[in-house]
Amino acid sequence: MACCFKLPSDEGMLKKVRAVIENPNLLQKPVNVAFRTFDRDRNGYIDAGEVHRVVSSACRRLGFIAPPYTAISVVFDKMAGNNGRLTKEQFTEGLRKVCFMAEKDHAEKVGVEPIADSIPDMPTK
Repeated sequence: MACCFKLPSDEGMLKKVRAVIENPNLLQKPVNVAFRTFDRDRNGYIDAGEVHRVVSSACRRLGFIAPPYTAISVVFDKMAGNNGRLTKEQFTEGLRKVCFMAEKDHAEKVGVEPIADSIPDMPTK
């Protein structure tokens, strides 16, 4: 599945995504800010509409021009379960999965081996 991140170059995107993969703590500040902003009812969960707003905000803070909405929908649908909402921890894990998908996609475009395959705690499903 090709991700729909848009940056000036695949090399630039690959660099940003690899930074997040190598240091997952880079996600914490954007996710915390996004949850404070978009968990409007302050119940500790975000629903599908809130997820799209959160991801847009987090991606901007990470320097991405456009979020990968197709990948987000796939990940959200699999993680949200019957109640249709995510905790902050579930959302962070989903965002990591999206980063792994983007890294593999952009590594292939640039013609290098993806590092995601060599990360022991890589989210896989």
